[in-house]
Amino acid sequence: MDFNNRNIWPDIVSKIKEIIADARCSIKVKMILIYIFASIFPILIFSIISIKYYSDNLAAKINDLVEYNLIHTKGRIETTVDSYKHVCYRIASDSEIIKLVKSFNEGTELESATASNKLKTKFAEYSFLNSDIRSIAFINENHEVVFYDKKLDTLTGSIWSNEAFKKKIYKSSINSSSNIILMPSSIQSDSVFANTCLLNLAIPIRDFIKPKIYGSIVVGINTDVIENICNPDYGNRQNRLVNTYSFIVNDSGEIISFLNKEFIGKILYDYIDSNSNDKNIFESFIKSAPIFGNKPFMINEKRIDELGWTIINVVDKEDVFSDLYFFRIILIFLGIIIVIFSLTVILLYSSNFTSSVKNIVKAMNMVQKGDLSVQVQLKRKDEIAIIGDNFNKMVQTLDELLNKVAAQGIYINEVTRKHKEAEIKALQAQINPHFIYNTLDCINWMAIDKEEYEISHMLKSLASILRYTISNIDIMVKVREEIEWLEQYVYLQQVRFNNCFDYEVEVDQRVYDYYIYKLLLQPFIENSIIHGFEGCKNGGKLLVKVTLIDEDYLVFHIEDNGKGISKNKLENIRKKISSNYDVIDESIGISNVYNRMRMYYEDRGKLEIFSEENVGTTVLLYIPTN
Repeated sequence: MDFNNRNIWPDIVSKIKEIIADARCSIKVKMILIYIFASIFPILIFSIISIKYYSDNLAAKINDLVEYNLIHTKGRIETTVDSYKHVCYRIASDSEIIKLVKSFNEGTELESATASNKLKTKFAEYSFLNSDIRSIAFINENHEVVFYDKKLDTLTGSIWSNEAFKKKIYKSSINSSSNIILMPSSIQSDSVFANTCLLNLAIPIRDFIKPKIYGSIVVGINTDVIENICNPDYGNRQNRLVNTYSFIVNDSGEIISFLNKEFIGKILYDYIDSNSNDKNIFESFIKSAPIFGNKPFMINEKRIDELGWTIINVVDKEDVFSDLYFFRIILIFLGIIIVIFSLTVILLYSSNFTSSVKNIVKAMNMVQKGDLSVQVQLKRKDEIAIIGDNFNKMVQTLDELLNKVAAQGIYINEVTRKHKEAEIKALQAQINPHFIYNTLDCINWMAIDKEEYEISHMLKSLASILRYTISNIDIMVKVREEIEWLEQYVYLQQVRFNNCFDYEVEVDQRVYDYYIYKLLLQPFIENSIIHGFEGCKNGGKLLVKVTLIDEDYLVFHIEDNGKGISKNKLENIRKKISSNYDVIDESIGISNVYNRMRMYYEDRGKLEIFSEENVGTTVLLYIPTN
């Protein structure tokens, strides 16, 4: 991962928020995730960035060192080759040698033989000027050769038995625009000196009085001279900073110097896989003729323009970063220890916290089932305890109100309903909703201050639901607002039912700004959760889809995989819907929505219910857009 790329950070932050906000996660899981993302994750990122910075810095320093060595090597090679070029010039300009090659080419058989012997003697004299000169030869246009070799006294086994090589070096020397050409060769047929490699310097020999070329002088130098310059300490590992090796290739792809002498004189391109994806031809060659096996490596190049050569330096990456690898292992080991210790601490804390929340949720479930005698007992003195106390007071007040209503035995009709509404409104005025909202907000900030983010989320959702439901029910809201309210409502129900079901919303982007009467969907959502998922431990699924038909109808698709409705009960509900009777007794929620739809949309609204026991229920609401 490229942590230097700033464009990935918004995506990472967004993903973290999505995971934490996922209602399907328990508070304990969320606390652990928050700790990981707030503590462990930044440390991990910092460690990775530090290691990358250190490795890049180390690689840069190695590259600088290699570059310095390559410059030094280039200078030594140029100086060395220049000294042997000077020898070639001396031989090619030696007046006695010019006379002898002229006599060899134009004299009689006896004169030619005599000249050949004298040339060998002269070549021997020059060869002993430098111990690295292996052979000196003369070759004419007929490819006849006179040579002296320090170790071979006959033509057998020498490079001059190779007709192709003779033609190649003669032609190249005569036709070259430069004064001297350099060509590698290998003596491979001689049993004693097999795989002896030479760097051949060839220069035309001329008659300066009569502009005429008699042939070429070829001086063969042991390639060990170049090899020792490129890799002076290759055999002594302890004298080198890192495991590295250099080799040389000319512009034609011929290998001038290499660790394995079998490659000298060969064409580099012959060893490159045509299907290779390597951008660098040297990289592809190194993989085909591995120097360090299959280890990763770094490449640096330095060109010698005067010679038409390129020095390629290969560095063993494993050797360079060996200390870094050890440091990485230590860092990972320490990281694992820190993570285990930290997770142990957070698990102990979260378990204590969530147990209190679970007690409150358990009490809520008991109240839902009609038990108003339940009281929450918490051995805490924090905000959770405050919530528990308020819950106890709320249940007690609710129990008192229900007992009062039951004792009065009031028959609710239209008049008494209005009277009751007036009483409730008066009570609401006394209680002052703003006090409730402000109190919830205060508790919310106390929860945030204690990093109780799950509780904060629940309080926000509860406040949002209260504000939404207390306002006039007969007003119209945008689909967007209704969906957002439903998500808050479902979230609290998921917490209440221990996340036994998943909730998914699919909304056509075109419908968000259409208006509907508020709380039309809530009764069906509640039926799916309360009745459909009753007794469910996990695996419940609730899907809400909103689509648009021909710009005329909004279609609300509510589907669950709960218990379903029996055939008889479903048929009874459908009959009453089709006959426009109030659907009562079987489902108050369905009755509420259907009667409101008749009131709001008359006969333009449509309600369809499909259900199968132990499979699930599907509700379709068709709402006109105008």
